Amino acid sequence: MPAIAVLTTDVVDSTKLSSGDFDQLMEVLQAELSDLQEEELVRHYELYRGDSAQLVTDYPARALEIAFRLKTAVRQIMPQDMVSRRGKSTVFDIRTAIGLGKVESVELNDITNTPPFVRSGRCLDTITEKGLGTGIFSDQEQLNAELSTELYLYEWIIEQWSLSAARIVYKKLKGLKEREIAEEFGISQSAVNQHSQATHWKGLRQMLERYENLIKWYYE
Repeated sequence: MPAIAVLTTDVVDSTKLSSGDFDQLMEVLQAELSDLQEEELVRHYELYRGDSAQLVTDYPARALEIAFRLKTAVRQIMPQDMVSRRGKSTVFDIRTAIGLGKVESVELNDITNTPPFVRSGRCLDTITEKGLGTGIFSDQEQLNAELSTELYLYEWIIEQWSLSAARIVYKKLKGLKEREIAEEFGISQSAVNQHSQATHWKGLRQMLERYENLIKWYYE
């Protein structure tokens, strides 16, 4: 049976945002979801309840990468009334619950009540209670335990990111090289490298690779 990943995400403290900031955030989130669908990393997505989204990927080994792309896309947003915050801490955030599992059919109508959907939809409250921004839930307890520990540690690192740092991580997750990022932002390559070190990019890259290898081990 094929494995899929279902990601359910919502905006952190959405009721505290101004209408302008909230609209800006949702526009960025939808644009990123559309890009992921065009890249064929996401097969289906939908926005619901005003501040939430749910998406399906046929590449569960890349689900964590998708979650971090969505997170960094949002965390790099400059609030409309706080232009002076450039270089300061990020303001916006989302939380994402990733449900993993095998399904008998990958047709959308056949999988909406399967374990990956159920795990993802029900576990947003769980990661909120644990103070996590991202959670991974499968039928493999050992896998869940390891990834929960790694994500908890990296969540603390993410909270230290500046807007500039989040932008650079976002570009790196999209596959851009440091030279390309430097040219796009009009800064030196050494500045990009310094920001990368500040975000502990190498650690994030290793965690994504570890996640990918684990998912392939358990589900392929």
